This record gives sequence, C-alpha cells and structure tokens, in this order.
Amino acid sequence: LSNGPVLAAAAAAPVVLTPDQAHKLLEDGEGVLKQGNPELAIKDYFEPVNQSFMHETAKAGANDEIYASHGASETAAYTSKVAKQNEGAKTPTQLVIVDGTWTDALVMKARALILLQRVPQARAALDMATTISPAYPTSWLVLASTYDTEKNWDKALATYKTAENFAGAIDDKTQQGQVLGAALRGQAVALTELGRLDEAAALYKRCLRVNAADTAATEGLAHIAALGGPPVPASAP
Repeated sequence: LSNGPVLAAAAAAPVVLTPDQAHKLLEDGEGVLKQGNPELAIKDYFEPVNQSFMHETAKAGANDEIYASHGASETAAYTSKVAKQNEGAKTPTQLVIVDGTWTDALVMKARALILLQRVPQARAALDMATTISPAYPTSWLVLASTYDTEKNWDKALATYKTAENFAGAIDDKTQQGQVLGAALRGQAVALTELGRLDEAAALYKRCLRVNAADTAATEGLAHIAALGGPPVPASAP
C-alpha cells in the first residue's frame, strides 16, 4: 500500500493545528459527544483535526507512505513493514510518521457517525484510520462493532481477530490488556452466534486469564453453558 498520494489527493486547506490544539479539540469533542451532540462533535472538533493532518501530509510524494503512530511499538511495526518493502526495490519507499491523534480523530468521528446510524460513512472513516494506523487495534475494534450491529458474524470475527493480532503494538500494558480483552470477547460473541460454542468458551477463558475480574467473560461463559455448551468452570481457568 502506497497511501501517501491517496491521502494527499483528498487534502483540503484548513487551519493547521498544533499538537496541543489537536489534543484539546479531541478532548472537548469527546465531551460534546457524551452530551449527545454527535453532529457538532464531528463538525467542530473531530473533522478539523482530520483536515489539519490531511493538509499537513498533502506534500507527500509518490514514494511516501504515511503512518500515524501512538508509540514506539507501533512505529517499529511500520518501520519494519517499509524496510521489508524496500528490500531489493529500485525506488525505496520513504516512511513518514505523524502523531496518532489523526487516527484518534477518525475513530471518534466514526463513533459519532455510528450514533447517527450512518454506518457506511463510519466505515469510510475507519477504513482511513486502518490505512494510516494499520497496527492500531482500537480502529479495528470499532470497525468490528459495525459488523456486530448488522449481525455479520463472520466479518465481525475476522475483524476482532485483527484487533487481537495488533494488541501488542500498544505500549501501555494496562491499555494493552483492555484492548486484548475486548478483542477476545468480541470474537467469543461472534463464535457464540455462529454456534461454535467450544471455541467461544475457550476465548472467554483466555479473557479471564488476562483479567480474572472480567465479568463480561464470566457472563459469556454462563450464556454458553445455558445454550448447552461447556459448563462454567468452578474456578477461574
């Protein structure tokens, strides 16, 4: 994927925000979203951050690949990806790293669009988020949730699995555990709906190994037992 030219072609010419301004807009926009005004959150808070980054990266060249990173592990993943692409390449790809706030803005925008029941537009935002931050699991989690709402369990399962695969790219161990748990529970729900109860139970047990206090996993095991699947273990697995 050479994402630089694609992103540059869509760039507008908005006010370019400083990192502090971008973070503040997202923080305030999240508050507006919680107050029940997703339209305003998108228009005045999330989209300005997106457009600022679009403008910042508009000068990307044909051989540039732009990634938005949230930390050292994620940056290492993109550095490795581009290095592999450049092995034996006549024209090497140039890696461009920007702040992960860009992806955060797109994910927040998608969440607001989901609240507005504009799922196709939410997916468009998430497609961009997973293009610029493919190793950032939160984008995949939100994308998977859109398939949940449509009961498209096969796509939900695959997308939650992608989120699981990238959980290790989060540097903060507490957050990493939370994301991993969400990805495993999402897969377990999809597997339960697909009638694959033994596999679902195994994933809920993995959740409890990550976090013994995961009540959603305990409830999931009880639900599976009620459906005729494996019984709830007497103690944490």
